[in-house]
Amino acid sequence: MLLSALFAPFPLPFSPAALPAVEITGIAIDNRAVQPGYLFVARRGAWADGHAFIPDALERGAAAVVGQDDLHLTVPYIRVEDSRQAVTHLAAAFHQFPAQHLNVIGITGTDG
Repeated sequence: MLLSALFAPFPLPFSPAALPAVEITGIAIDNRAVQPGYLFVARRGAWADGHAFIPDALERGAAAVVGQDDLHLTVPYIRVEDSRQAVTHLAAAFHQFPAQHLNVIGITGTDG
């Protein structure tokens, strides 16, 4: 999937069409899981900051990076306000929004 297609439904301060035509083959939030062509999403956690692992993700073949810091990388870097929230939207877009194809049925009753 193209990087611009991943960000098409995403609220960005710029047009996703402005992103380079980079093919994304997967998404990872763990730098150790990055494979060539993956999008690495750097998230801040309680004990570690994913931005510190960007160099390793790039060595493993990350084709693009999403994060919150103001960085300049050798691959496309998309800065977002909240990378933890962004990864949920990106994963849904990467998998063609599977929740849109679910049927939900609710059953109510007095016994339970």
